[in-house]
Amino acid sequence: EMKWKDGKLHNGSGPELVAVAAGQFEAGDVKFYFEKGSPIRMRVVTPDDETTYERFEPAHPTAVELAALTGKYESDETRSTLTFAVDQQSRQLTMQIASNDPVPLRPTFRDGFHADVGEIHFIRDAAGAVTSLSASDGRSWDLRFNRVR
Repeated sequence: EMKWKDGKLHNGSGPELVAVAAGQFEAGDVKFYFEKGSPIRMRVVTPDDETTYERFEPAHPTAVELAALTGKYESDETRSTLTFAVDQQSRQLTMQIASNDPVPLRPTFRDGFHADVGEIHFIRDAAGAVTSLSASDGRSWDLRFNRVR
């Protein structure tokens, strides 16, 4: 997530990005290229990799939209259950793993959420009903959980 803070561009809470040319910034040995178009794209080039991101409008889900995501989701692969609920005080979606404390989730895009423990993307069927989710963190990618209730 790119942020404009104190007159400077930052990659999330990371270091300041230094402008080196029109639409081009650097932070250490990482280069950021902003490409015009619809949607706007950002290409990030590191010494080991290159990734392109597309700009999207941030999500601001309503209480009804959050309620549609609540329930239990199970993974056959990990034999674990995730429980999603809306915290009544903060009005945020939370995720609970087993008997651990609920973790607040921050909406990023439609049906997408960020937590300190990783990323969650809810998946809908052709009729628009939430049927499953994909979870990713630093060690796993696209771990699937099916909605059970």
